Amino acid sequence: MTVEFRESLQAVLDQPILDMLPVSGGCISEAWQVKTAEETVFVKLSTGLLPGMLAAEAEGLNELAKSGAIRVPEVIRLTEDFLVLEFIPTAINPPTDFWPKLGQQLANLHAYSRKIHGFHQDNFIGRSPQKNHCNGNWKEFFWQRRLLPQWEMAVQRGIPKTTKRLWHKLEILWPAPLEGSSTQASLLHGDLWSGNVLVSNSGEPVVIDPAIYYGDPEADLSLTYIFGGFPTPFYHAYHEIRPKSEGFARRQKVYQLYHLLNHFNLFGNSYTQSVESCLGEITRQ
Repeated sequence: MTVEFRESLQAVLDQPILDMLPVSGGCISEAWQVKTAEETVFVKLSTGLLPGMLAAEAEGLNELAKSGAIRVPEVIRLTEDFLVLEFIPTAINPPTDFWPKLGQQLANLHAYSRKIHGFHQDNFIGRSPQKNHCNGNWKEFFWQRRLLPQWEMAVQRGIPKTTKRLWHKLEILWPAPLEGSSTQASLLHGDLWSGNVLVSNSGEPVVIDPAIYYGDPEADLSLTYIFGGFPTPFYHAYHEIRPKSEGFARRQKVYQLYHLLNHFNLFGNSYTQSVESCLGEITRQ
């Protein structure tokens, strides 16, 4: 953090900064643990971010907090340059009831719902724009606001012809791959993988870095199976409250495709095979 940024942050906090420690772990933004005489806070900088990313994160955290279902860092202050959040001390090893508790809390989050899919403002999934214009038809929303924008970006980035042939099969089949999906528009975290789950030092689940919108709860659940997955007790606890619906396996691949395409767009050709494999499973069923 430059001297100018530090002075600006001190003015925002309205108290002298006693200590600052860089916080690692994120791949997008610069973050610091900042100590003053009165408090310790977590600060994200706008440096290197797209316009609106800090505001979108703050809006997402506030929306999740409204549900009262799962803990998120409290938004303390937002400016053009900084997002100041509650600093939550974390533990390395979760207690035995951690994953079941997270499963229950996610199921409770998904009970917080409304009538229309989407959200009143667009936001981001990683560094990719995420369009949230509301729609009463979930299958149409997921195609128009999720899969199609990612696919168009992937084509611009040179996705192979073999993948294009599989995508064409998906176009012909649509919307059948989402047959049986829930019509309930639940509040979704939107980017729920293990890297966005923290263990507080009291053993409580905390979720961070949301990409929220309202949609099918299975869209959240499907992501938890990739990029390392969650332990089995998490799923047992979740499904005790929200039983698994018939046809989930196929819909799961559709929801995962969104994130795999996004990873192709963000990180390149190393995700080509994952995208092709996912498309192949969807179009074979």
